[in-house]
Amino acid sequence: MRVETLDDGVVKPWRAALDASEVERADRFVFARDRILFIAAHMLARAVLGQLLGAPPAACRFVNGSNGKPVAYLGARPAPVAFNLSHTRGMVGLAAVRRADWDIGFDLEGESRNVSLEIARDYFGEAEVAWLESLDEHAKPTGFLELWTLKEAFIKATGEGFSADLKSFWFGMCPPKINLLPTAPNADFRARHWWFEQRVLEGGFIAAVGLGLPSAERFHLSWTALEPTAVTALGLAPPA
Repeated sequence: MRVETLDDGVVKPWRAALDASEVERADRFVFARDRILFIAAHMLARAVLGQLLGAPPAACRFVNGSNGKPVAYLGARPAPVAFNLSHTRGMVGLAAVRRADWDIGFDLEGESRNVSLEIARDYFGEAEVAWLESLDEHAKPTGFLELWTLKEAFIKATGEGFSADLKSFWFGMCPPKINLLPTAPNADFRARHWWFEQRVLEGGFIAAVGLGLPSAERFHLSWTALEPTAVTALGLAPPA
């Protein structure tokens, strides 16, 4: 969902769907754009998860799991969904699936983001650096962000975040495919069937989603662009 045109008036009704801790976090932001981005992202998550679960957006509560990754609860039980939220200036996004046993990660970056190609050697594997350096000079910043979003999608799916060794795995591109080195610390993640997809979205945003499945399964992935009015409608409409 694009958010650059939103203001406090648009997002004010969405605050009612957030819990007390989310409202408190939103109110800590000094700049209105950051507060609006946070509220929009969390309302999007609640509206979409509410539709998946057949519950009002406000019914969900979020608890950090053992790896620090948020888990959605309905009442006293974990909800049967896996999800991951991402936001960057100008856009918020959510990846979600009605399968609690899947690992899912999602990352968004704006193509206008300033990047330092010098840090690629610190965070990327040798094959990734070689691919990046093979690109034309004007294509390297976008190539950097393509790799970055894929790597973030993976470490967000596993819940490791930046505690992960970013050189213990590397991506082949076109189509993206992950390669886990034997030094990758978690055997559970190595045993998963990993699948990734990446898109350049309208307005100059790069998005990557990663799925870790316990076994090889067929599935369909759909990408949906929502207008803020549609998110409001999801929040107000009876559950599907």
